[in-house]
Amino acid sequence: MSGLQAIKYSRGKLEVLDQLKLPHEFVYDDVSTCEEAFDCIKSMRVRGNSIISFQKYPNTERLKELQRLQS
Repeated sequence: MSGLQAIKYSRGKLEVLDQLKLPHEFVYDDVSTCEEAFDCIKSMRVRGNSIISFQKYPNTERLKELQRLQS
């Protein structure tokens, strides 16, 4: 059984579920910078704990790849 994921990540692409559009639409927003992640939290499109936990451990491979894409 597959359910909705607040965050999806694969090969340098981070997407967050826009929770403001639930339950009528299931839309994922691309996040490629820290500023975009902050905006997602500030506008309450995604719960902060989901994306904050993703960025909490800067030594993980997924964050290294995301940071590489930002530069």
